[in-house]
Amino acid sequence: MEFLAPMLSHQKQYNINKVNIENINMIVKTKKTNKGMTLIELLVVISIIGVLSAFLLSNLQDARSRARDAERKNDLKQIKTALRMYYNDNQSYPDNTAVAGNMAAACVNGATDCVWGSTLFGTTGGTVYMVLLPQDPLGGGYPYYYNQISSDSFELYSCLENKSDNDKVACPMTTQEYCWDAATCFKVAED
Repeated sequence: MEFLAPMLSHQKQYNINKVNIENINMIVKTKKTNKGMTLIELLVVISIIGVLSAFLLSNLQDARSRARDAERKNDLKQIKTALRMYYNDNQSYPDNTAVAGNMAAACVNGATDCVWGSTLFGTTGGTVYMVLLPQDPLGGGYPYYYNQISSDSFELYSCLENKSDNDKVACPMTTQEYCWDAATCFKVAED
């Protein structure tokens, strides 16, 4: 009987393994028949995608406003350089116009008032300081602002969209009607 003991234990183990394999096959067959996602799983995936896209879109809008602010700052620095060249030739900066924020008699060969976005910022002598006087990247609703303080000094302002910009200054009262927020202007001055 002792010589049968190993055979019997082997037979038991075979039966147990056979039962386990059959159970595993049933589980696998059951899993294979459940194809697709449940409605709740689908809604969770859609909501996660919605939240992620909202974050991406807000970051994209912030990047665009920062890019427009960088363009505004660059425009004002170029205008400052052109005004400095105008000063060197005329010993005075252009006067203010009746239209707040524009330069008087400095465009189209010195015969007409400058309007942001107009061409040929120059003098009657034919000197051209800028071929195109820049305009705000968003268009005419938010113009740059020029103010001649004296014949030897001026200020240039632009409204900024990014309220947390490190270069921001408080806007003067005359530009507040143009800006989104009275505390977010960029200033370039020649004193």
